[in-house]
Amino acid sequence: YQRRVHGAAVLVMASLVALALGAFSSAAFRSVDNALTFVTGIMSIVVLGSGYLSPVHNLPPFLRWISSISFVGHAYEALLVNEFLDQKFDCGRPPCYHSGNEVLEFLGVSGDVGTRAMVLAAMWVVLRAGAYFLLLWRLK
Repeated sequence: YQRRVHGAAVLVMASLVALALGAFSSAAFRSVDNALTFVTGIMSIVVLGSGYLSPVHNLPPFLRWISSISFVGHAYEALLVNEFLDQKFDCGRPPCYHSGNEVLEFLGVSGDVGTRAMVLAAMWVVLRAGAYFLLLWRLK
């Protein structure tokens, strides 16, 4: 039950960060077209650096830093840890993983769900505050 609650909380936090990114881009640009172009570019970079399409350790060294600012990556890794940490698997034939920890090690994922959730919360606060201050600046 606890894993389901943690997984749902991570998904909600990732959704809130995505909404905050939309609010930030709406506040930053005067036209809808410019805001959509900005978000599309940012989301492309964020998804490519998330580790979902390709493990982060397979990215070129000069692109690995993207994973640290990718809210999709933080959510994905939190969900992986939530799902696989300390799980045991019954394998019929090789090759297989006998534990979730082996899966996490293979994917190069470490950490815990709480830390990733806090990073997502910090991203949400920064983007929301940025949107708020941009709107205040535009009103002057």
